[in-house]
Amino acid sequence: MMNSSSSKTATRSPRRRVALGGLAGVVALLLGGCGGGSSGDANDSLVVDDDREAPVASSFDPENAYVTAPGVEACSIEDLNAWIDHDMRDYYLYYDQVPTVRLSDYADPDDLIEDLRVAPDRFSSVRDTATQVAQFEEGVLFGYGIWLFYNGAGELRVREIEPFGPMDNAGVERGDILLSINDIPVAALTDQDINDVFGAEEGMPSVFRFVSGDDAPRDLSVAREEFATVTVYDATVRTMRDGSRVGYLGVTSFLDRTAFDVDFHVEWLVENNVDSLILDLRYNGGGRSSQAQRLASQLVGSELDGRLYQQYNFNDKYTADDFVRVFEAPELTLPVSRIVILTTGYTASASEALANGITPYADVTIIGDTTTGKPFASWRVDYCESSANAMRAILNNGNGVSVAGGMQPDCYVEDTWNVPTFSVDDALNRAALEYLATGACATTPLAKTAAGSEFYAEPAMFAVPASEQ
Repeated sequence: MMNSSSSKTATRSPRRRVALGGLAGVVALLLGGCGGGSSGDANDSLVVDDDREAPVASSFDPENAYVTAPGVEACSIEDLNAWIDHDMRDYYLYYDQVPTVRLSDYADPDDLIEDLRVAPDRFSSVRDTATQVAQFEEGVLFGYGIWLFYNGAGELRVREIEPFGPMDNAGVERGDILLSINDIPVAALTDQDINDVFGAEEGMPSVFRFVSGDDAPRDLSVAREEFATVTVYDATVRTMRDGSRVGYLGVTSFLDRTAFDVDFHVEWLVENNVDSLILDLRYNGGGRSSQAQRLASQLVGSELDGRLYQQYNFNDKYTADDFVRVFEAPELTLPVSRIVILTTGYTASASEALANGITPYADVTIIGDTTTGKPFASWRVDYCESSANAMRAILNNGNGVSVAGGMQPDCYVEDTWNVPTFSVDDALNRAALEYLATGACATTPLAKTAAGSEFYAEPAMFAVPASEQ
């Protein structure tokens, strides 16, 4: 496979520039929470005038704040467990349904919070504060920067690569198949063997043998490292046969640096005069709600400034903290006539909120698979170098609709991992282009009729220049 550069029909933005700048502008924020739709005029009743800031830990009743019990060692497991149990019975969305358990049975507060969660919440967690801050506020990860999954043929295939991570720097690409680690065939490795390698200490390389398509296998010596996250992988523009221009934007998470990453590519898409947009959120697990809200505002344009984007509702002890977010477009916008959003079961939280939030106002079509279904928001609470992320609020869009149960695709398409996500040969991207061209999908459980332009072709309908393979 080769990276796409440019052709008469498709142009790819210079993503390499993005990861080399902008980190100085990263600002620390509190962790926020994280459809098919139809076009039409927005209902005037959705106009709101509420600019409340999102709540922080101190906005909750200080009289209910956790205090270490006499005789308990501060920051001990006993203390941490008591803290989690206390908070889950205070500001947690389902506080009045939290089960009673024996706290002394738990050696890890994250195991405890898992047992205290109340369905449909399966997201509340406890994390190491430093790790969480590094990821969300500093945009820093530690590892190989690779996600591997077994496909239907039993092959361990690369599903996703983090740009500028160790594996990306070594030349590994999406769709590559891992054959062996340290000369031991993958088939002979247990899950624990693989986990041991992927949990190795920094600076201790392993030898990975990968194969790309029909190419000869190659051995790569790679070690886990700390690296900066890039939250927008790729942007491309393709010209359809009727002359219309379709942009592609892949956003993988919403972190503090996302505005910088997004603006770099959005400016490029604006310069290339796109008419429609394919927004790829297939692996976007969420992050900062404020960053998702900002991108949503860029997509609908300044005409919708002040209209309702998302409603936040807390438990019955904290209804005074209920608030809304509205569209607030920055100076740089990308209002397009049609938006196709690519989703999978990994699409969650803030990325679901974005799709759900723009649905009442824009011509939105969802292609892929049902999303995670996380209609909650959380705000980090720190204690003894640990962070509690208890679900505090439930989110609804301007029509009062949440993403509980997941957002169903308008067109179901199975994700494949054979080529880069921006490639026309990627199953989801291909289906989106076909939909924009014809108004139809191969499979349409919630079929829509839409005027579409012909897909570009030279001469076969899905022929692709060699530079895009």
